[in-house]
Amino acid sequence: MLGELRTLTERAKSDLRELNNTLDQPIGHFRYRLARHERRDRDFDVLWQLIKTGFEPTDELAAAIHDPDVEHAKKLLMEAVGNPDDTELRRRLDYREYFRFDMECRDTALSDEDAPWTSLTFHGGKMSGGENQSPFFLAMCAAFLRVYRRAEPGRLGQRESLGLVAMDEAFSKLSGEGVENCMQTARGFNLQLVLAMPDKDAASALHGANTILMVTIEKRREDGRTIIENWAQRADASETLAELETT
Repeated sequence: MLGELRTLTERAKSDLRELNNTLDQPIGHFRYRLARHERRDRDFDVLWQLIKTGFEPTDELAAAIHDPDVEHAKKLLMEAVGNPDDTELRRRLDYREYFRFDMECRDTALSDEDAPWTSLTFHGGKMSGGENQSPFFLAMCAAFLRVYRRAEPGRLGQRESLGLVAMDEAFSKLSGEGVENCMQTARGFNLQLVLAMPDKDAASALHGANTILMVTIEKRREDGRTIIENWAQRADASETLAELETT
């Protein structure tokens, strides 16, 4: 159990480094990264101490057996193992609970020395809807990269997949340039976007689309029932843009 926790926490650190290497490109005027912080409270402090001590039967570990904090950490883990139905206790066995994650951004107009990384958790409320939506989109891309195992060269990066990402109204708060930047970023990750967008938001996305389907929804009443049918028709980008501009 202890060895597995150590392996998983180390893998989480490695995966995050590889994801950030992949995500290290600007979207519009900002550059983003995923930040990882070790969870800090009394219980997790001593659990981290136990994880970092190492689990091989070395003299150093044997000398630490009587350390009160190490003994307390062992007790916390054994309580979790002995109470599998206790949700709060089981968090001690979940490596994801050992971290707190955040997304940070930096203004690309400033030099690296002058541009601090800003936490979106603490400052996201001061940003516009579009500025908040771009990092959300990037976080979604990061999640799909991990699921499709494209993020890490060698161990994870060789698996072929569709890289399919389906989103409903993904760019509802972004301007045209912001949409194009996000779509360009997704192409750079070799992800294949499938976007469902209302007419009013679709124009900006059409410029970067390979395939366009115009969907018409028909509702009617028959024998006291409401029948809804969707009709999809392949469309040309220039013709669709012209049609949207006239509506």
